[in-house]
Amino acid sequence: IGIFYAENKGDYTSAIIYYNKALQIQEKNGDDTSNTLTELGIAYQNLHEFDLALNYHSRALSIRKLAHTIDQTLVASSLIGIANAYWGQQNLSEALNYAQQAVTLNESIESGNELNLSTNLAILANIYHSCGNDCLALEVATRALALLERNVPSDSPMVASFLNNLGTIQFGAGLLVDAKLSFVRALTICEKSIPEEHPQRHAIQNNIARITEMEEYNHQNLYSRLWKFSLRTLLS
Repeated sequence: IGIFYAENKGDYTSAIIYYNKALQIQEKNGDDTSNTLTELGIAYQNLHEFDLALNYHSRALSIRKLAHTIDQTLVASSLIGIANAYWGQQNLSEALNYAQQAVTLNESIESGNELNLSTNLAILANIYHSCGNDCLALEVATRALALLERNVPSDSPMVASFLNNLGTIQFGAGLLVDAKLSFVRALTICEKSIPEEHPQRHAIQNNIARITEMEEYNHQNLYSRLWKFSLRTLLS
């Protein structure tokens, strides 16, 4: 139920309530709690409560390491969760360290791991962007999107999320036309696959509106400069 609220509705507060209920039952029964802790970390990340996100992802990583988890993608999932939390805190050196560990671990898995790797790369790209390295961020984000598109349907909300991230990086690099194309593609997918009130749709719509406003402002400035130039020519 928690995953339904988180993924389908973007209602992370309700999701946390159900995750905590599941966690209590698992702890009482002595079950593995690492997956639920990870979901809690993701939910708190989306609520921008980065300290709590870091706490839950760190607990999940400890459990997985102590259990000598065979599935290394789960360890990488905890590492990238920690990286994401540090990124939210703007602790970029730690974020970069954990993200690179996660990518390296996922790249070491020989096959069937492109989806996990693409997610790790998308987060690594965001961190590079925050570090001011937009050239590397663009390269990594483009690779992440290409990997994702080979593994999920073209109308998947994940594709929209990756396009939104790519658009944000393109915007930061001053590539307004490319950024708008990425945002419009993302919104087209969202309009078909997620509810209108979903926060992801609002974020993408705001990004498009921001670029449109900048385009209009730039156009007005250009028109004003051309008019002044023409006037000076006539008067000279």
